[in-house]
Amino acid sequence: MRLCFFYFIFLSAVTMADPFYAKDNAQDQPHTAKDQNKTTACMPTDKVNEINLTTDFDKLQLIGIIQIDDKIRAIFLDDKKQLIDLYPDDYLSHSFIQIKEINFKSVSYIDWQKTENCQSPKLFTSKF
Repeated sequence: MRLCFFYFIFLSAVTMADPFYAKDNAQDQPHTAKDQNKTTACMPTDKVNEINLTTDFDKLQLIGIIQIDDKIRAIFLDDKKQLIDLYPDDYLSHSFIQIKEINFKSVSYIDWQKTENCQSPKLFTSKF
């Protein structure tokens, strides 16, 4: 009787520990987050001035470009009617946007979140 009892306990313990056990428990399945933020693997390679701006770049409106001496800057307006000035090589860490070039007609920038090839990122242009 004892031998049969130990045999039964050993056999059931081995069966439950088997990774190919036929019974599929929903609680044992891995859980994945459904709302994951898209992060980027690419970062600016040049020296940049990192700016922590909480407003998304898509919500900024280009309203002007100013050149004082040799420095050129782009003036943006956000949803709260605040003026934001950005220089070339500014990096918006919240939106993964790097301002690459500013001229009197447009602002060229790199969206590192949409970049597929880190060595040759695609330039986007916001016209005045």
